[in-house]
Parts: sequence; C-alpha cells; structure tokens
Amino acid sequence: MKTQPANDVGKSLNLDSILQKLGPFLGLIILVVIVSLLNPGFLEPLNILNLLRQVAINALIAFGIRLSF
Repeated sequence: MKTQPANDVGKSLNLDSILQKLGPFLGLIILVVIVSLLNPGFLEPLNILNLLRQVAINALIAFGIRLSF
C-alpha cells in the first residue's frame, strides 16, 4: 500500500485553482463596483429589490435543473 506524501500537490491551494473557482464571483463583484461607481442609484434598496425580482425566475429554474441531474 502506497502512502501519499505530506505535501500532496493535488490538494494544495495555488493561485490558479483559487481564481478558477472564484472567478465568476470576483467578476460579479468587480461588475457591481464599476456599475455602482458609474450610477450612484444602483445600490438603492428599490433597485436591488427590482434586480432580485427579475432574477428570481431564472434562479428557480437553474436550481431546479441543477437538482434534476
């Protein structure tokens, strides 16, 4: 039986794997920052509520599709 070395390369967290996993989230954060700088009304509560209403249907469909596989 072979033992794995203590510094297993497959489990090490390097910058490439972190950026690959968090890339979409970081892109979303950057996009929100840019849009809020260009339009100060973007982060108002009514606008956020409007955005959540618009995204709710697509999110429910995506969640349902994800659970079906």
